[in-house]
Amino acid sequence: MEYNWDKEKLKVLKQEYIDLKRHTSGLTKNDKSSIQEKLNMIIEIENMLCLPTEYYLSLPTFPKYVDKTKYLPKSTFNTYQKVPIFIRKWILNTMHVLHSYESLPPLQYIPNFKLSDKELVGLSHDFFSWLPPKHYTQIADKYMDKKENLLRIQKKTYNTNYGKTYPFTYPIYVPYFLIFRQDTINDFLTLNHEIAHGIFYASDTNVSTSNNHQFLLELEGYFFNFLSIEFLKEKKIVPLEITKKLYCNEFINILDTNFIAFYAQYLSLLLYKEEKKIEIEGITKKLLEQQLTFEISESLLSSYLSEKSTELAKYALSALTSLDLEKMYTQDRELAFTNFEKIRYNKTNDIEKNLRDHGITFMDDKYQNLQEKMQQLSLTKK
Repeated sequence: MEYNWDKEKLKVLKQEYIDLKRHTSGLTKNDKSSIQEKLNMIIEIENMLCLPTEYYLSLPTFPKYVDKTKYLPKSTFNTYQKVPIFIRKWILNTMHVLHSYESLPPLQYIPNFKLSDKELVGLSHDFFSWLPPKHYTQIADKYMDKKENLLRIQKKTYNTNYGKTYPFTYPIYVPYFLIFRQDTINDFLTLNHEIAHGIFYASDTNVSTSNNHQFLLELEGYFFNFLSIEFLKEKKIVPLEITKKLYCNEFINILDTNFIAFYAQYLSLLLYKEEKKIEIEGITKKLLEQQLTFEISESLLSSYLSEKSTELAKYALSALTSLDLEKMYTQDRELAFTNFEKIRYNKTNDIEKNLRDHGITFMDDKYQNLQEKMQQLSLTKK
């Protein structure tokens, strides 16, 4: 494997965290939990190094449920309450826009795109060099340098996760990256997405889980996905038809895995409070009452309810913010980047002010850019 992690470096990093947990006095409960989380991440990385490259295993979970029908995990019930009410409203109000769907269209087929790992990294370097801000290139190049052993590119798998970033903050900030090859141009988007996280997570070392800025931590992921497709289109690296399919798939994934999933959680909690039980018939009835024709099966509902509400909210809010920045980008690239960086580097708890001060308008203009995106991709009712 040309791009891979180094076992010895990981051993040193692991020992740093073990010593930190063992010898530092005055640690709070949150400090200890954070240290253990980082140790768990290192163990996960070590385990992957020991497994055959075509496998990526995650341990099964056995949640406790709040309802007798065993749909709503207690963890989901608890994390939903941690999403601020104004953010819940922002996400749930998108349903006024999404009711114009007849149904979710299927994901578009993306053909194979042959690139070696070295060629993939080279294309990503070209992308970061193409961006208006030039200060990203040097950082990205360091993270992707195979001598640094921070990037693992795993051969083709059928894992639903395309990539992951593991940020470590002690003794110095260092991110580790995992890319699951799909052998399509999606690999390029995944690599840029994860490297962008590595760049911006560096400023998040002191952001607590009680700070509302946590709900913007996926912003660079969505914005850089969009920019990656813009780069492919401008440089004519893939046919225009493929870029259109990439845009469509990005949007369908956002809707299905974030907004609809969060709405399903909302309906489930509503049913639980009303009837102390959750049944698929009750979910279907409430969808029809809202003139939403999405079909949610029992297995799909279980999948939606297994997700952390705070994670769904983070992805949904970041996606809405990115849509406004994307529209801004088509009019003024420099302004879009300036506002993106100001939003992302501003760690204020008052994210309403942060967003409005930097040109984000979805909460005030009835989700205009969400509506336009749907129309552009012809996803609305005829």
